[in-house]
Amino acid sequence: MSGFTEKTLKAIETARTKSERARHTIALIIAGTFTFVLFLIWAFILLPFRFNTVATDSEQESNSPFQALKAQVGGAYDDFMKNVGGQVQKLKGSDTGSLQVEYQKIKSQAQTEQQTQNN
Repeated sequence: MSGFTEKTLKAIETARTKSERARHTIALIIAGTFTFVLFLIWAFILLPFRFNTVATDSEQESNSPFQALKAQVGGAYDDFMKNVGGQVQKLKGSDTGSLQVEYQKIKSQAQTEQQTQNN
């Protein structure tokens, strides 16, 4: 066996003799480290290719992965507000009485549809 494998097996045997809390702490540290390494790989290798569109060399040099992520999240938020924001503002501007009337209409339609399906 290689030196790394022997050290790993020895560390596992040592961990087995520890208390349950210590074993959970070791597992948490290992899982956190592994997750952090995967995040770094994703952030610095895959993210620029995913978010960069055709850009000039100077633009690619100035955009870090986090700037690209920020731009994409901002763009998604702007799109959301364009599509849904108007509906939210309309609901905020309407009085509760008209909302109750609308609710009752939708409720009666659903009940009518349900009764026709049952018959």
